[in-house]
Amino acid sequence: MKGFIKLIIVIAVLGGIWFAWEQWKGNEAIQVDYQTEPLEKGDLMITIDATGVTEPDELVDVGAQVSGIIMEFGKDLDGKVVDYSSPVKAGQMLAEIDKLPVQLDVQRAEASKAQAIAGIARAKADIQQAKAKHQQARLDRERAEKLGPGDALSKSSYDQYIADEETARANVAVAEASLQEAEASLKQAEAALKKEMRNLEYTTIQSPVDGVVVKRLVNIGQTVVSSMSASSLFYIATDLSKLKIWAAVNEADIGSIRKGQEVLFTVDAFSGRKFKGTVDKIRLDATMTSNVVTYIVDIDVPNPDKLLIPYLTANVQFVVEDIRDAFLVSNAALRFRPETELVSAEQKAAFERMQPELAAPAQNGQKKKAVVWELRDNLLYPHLVTRGESNGMLTAITGETLREGMEIVSTAQILNRSGNSEDGASASAGIAAAAAGVSAAAIIAVIILVVLRLFRGALADGFLQRLLRLGFLFGDGVVFRLRVVGKGLDIGDHGVCRFDLRIQLGLLGVQFLLEELLLVTGLLVALLDGLNILARRHVLLFQ
Repeated sequence: MKGFIKLIIVIAVLGGIWFAWEQWKGNEAIQVDYQTEPLEKGDLMITIDATGVTEPDELVDVGAQVSGIIMEFGKDLDGKVVDYSSPVKAGQMLAEIDKLPVQLDVQRAEASKAQAIAGIARAKADIQQAKAKHQQARLDRERAEKLGPGDALSKSSYDQYIADEETARANVAVAEASLQEAEASLKQAEAALKKEMRNLEYTTIQSPVDGVVVKRLVNIGQTVVSSMSASSLFYIATDLSKLKIWAAVNEADIGSIRKGQEVLFTVDAFSGRKFKGTVDKIRLDATMTSNVVTYIVDIDVPNPDKLLIPYLTANVQFVVEDIRDAFLVSNAALRFRPETELVSAEQKAAFERMQPELAAPAQNGQKKKAVVWELRDNLLYPHLVTRGESNGMLTAITGETLREGMEIVSTAQILNRSGNSEDGASASAGIAAAAAGVSAAAIIAVIILVVLRLFRGALADGFLQRLLRLGFLFGDGVVFRLRVVGKGLDIGDHGVCRFDLRIQLGLLGVQFLLEELLLVTGLLVALLDGLNILARRHVLLFQ
């Protein structure tokens, strides 16, 4: 039995040494993986992004004023039939509509004019005839008035002469009115003739401007119907050396857009090449789509080489601010905050002195303060800086302590989290851990011996048959179960189960020493596993 006690003590001492070693390893120096970037000066452009479409500077819709069938197309400046992308000049024929119906209308208008002219001649003749009759009636009246009513001239005859003269005078007025009516009819006929002549001209569709045919909407043989509005036949862009971009800008950004502002844009047709333009105007008729309000901004785009063409999708950048030769850091570097154990006491104090300025709100146009951390000789140093403009990835900063080439930390990852950066504390912690391990092992050894003595007396009883079940559970906790079936002792459960290993032994006829060794071995394994878990800062829960 004395040899067995020695074995227990040796095992306890070894367990304490093992626990101390685990603690000692946990007190190694902290290893950190720093991600840094050199502080450099550069240019930063703050922009507002939008999407737009290139449009002709002026687009003319050429339509038809008359109805009819398209008979033929004209020739462009290259001598080809007018089609898409055909260059044309003002007055050049684009297409011709069937002239026959309009020519017949012209003939009818000419006949109406001739009829009106004849009506004028007849009215003039009627006037002459009426005037002659009036002259005769006037003379008859004068003779009747000289004679007067009496024996030579009856009263009724006298009255008749008077009435005839007045009737003749009225007929002259009627004839003159007929002449005026005939003259009006002539003017009406002339107007109708002019209209029909103009319609005859409209059967020949001409280009109103110099430009390029962007779109042709009709074909030969197609019937054009002109009603309340002219039918569209062609779209002509006047001058492709100047284009426009219609860009949709969100209401949140429209306040930063102004007339004459510089614009940069790209198109997929010429990837890798940037084009320039200037803001012309902001259209005030905003549109709302899915509760999002946008404004259309017109952008003037010079296109002297006519490389750009209409209706290209443009990725637009409105230049809000163009910063030159400024210190630039990533936004990750401005967000970086080191953990406490990575910063020396002196630099912690320096960082604390910066807190009032960091917490103060920006007022009266002042810019907000921030801190960047410099890595020098594997030590971190804080620098107070003033934030400038940012494009979402880089931010311009200014600061009195900044210098070009500084290594600015953006991220830091601790590789051995359980370590400690204080060497003196590491040594003392290791010694304390070793002492605690040996002490704990000694206490557990004493408890084991007491329990064995109790069980040994119970196992020596010849009238009992017992079954010894010993279970170990390893993982996030320790479970220890010892149960003697029959008249014996029951020690409860401890911890949380992950997996269970059971050993069952029939006790009769088995040497007590073997039983005790098995029991001690199980207890020691459970003990060492529990100490290991404790060293990793877990808590044993004893229920």
